[in-house]
Amino acid sequence: MTTICSLLDSEDDIPSSPSSITSSLPPMDTATCFPPVFDSVTPNPSVKDKRRFYNVYSGDQCGCFRDWSDASGRVSRVKGNRYKAYDTWEEALDGWRQNCRSYHHHPADFVDGTLFHPETTSNVPEAAVPPPSQHNIVFLARAASSSRPSTPRRPAVRPSSPASPSKHCYCTSTSTSHAPRHWAVSSTDFNGVVSTMQASRLFDEAVGDRREVDMREISSFDEALEWFNRLSLST
Repeated sequence: MTTICSLLDSEDDIPSSPSSITSSLPPMDTATCFPPVFDSVTPNPSVKDKRRFYNVYSGDQCGCFRDWSDASGRVSRVKGNRYKAYDTWEEALDGWRQNCRSYHHHPADFVDGTLFHPETTSNVPEAAVPPPSQHNIVFLARAASSSRPSTPRRPAVRPSSPASPSKHCYCTSTSTSHAPRHWAVSSTDFNGVVSTMQASRLFDEAVGDRREVDMREISSFDEALEWFNRLSLST
């Protein structure tokens, strides 16, 4: 069973507290925490013995381990694990403090040498919905900035705002065995050729925002340019 090492004096030259150990190290600009020391081999290990020190900076248990079998169990199969071995306690403590300065986020009133607690590390950012992929979008220069396209027409869905009689949604029927592959889309802030998925998203956004937009299934880039020109001339 893994136990936290006691730092009580077992020999005359062994410091009795974290503060007495850290006092001999060079001062740092910011307060840093003190690593918990773990050892499942010796009940009351000394930080001055000849065994190596294994600092686990990121894993399922952070701290300073005196036995590699304990440390490896905290980093094995843990994504993003970080650890390092040191020959002396002073090196291990200095490495921990350097890591603390880079990765830990302690409160402003944090006291230097306070024992590390998992809640003092930086918070994991919350997941956010990624922006839409631009892989299937081709942006085109608008032929005329004054054009005002109408709202698209879709079965069972019509926006309440009226559209210009000269402009409407051009939807070309296709074979029932093949879904539309590319669409030309024209609105006040967008002019381009998009995939079916992107066209559907743009349509839904336009209906939700009560904006006008024209869209037409196209079979070539030239067809899209010709259609955009017709839209600008009909304004």
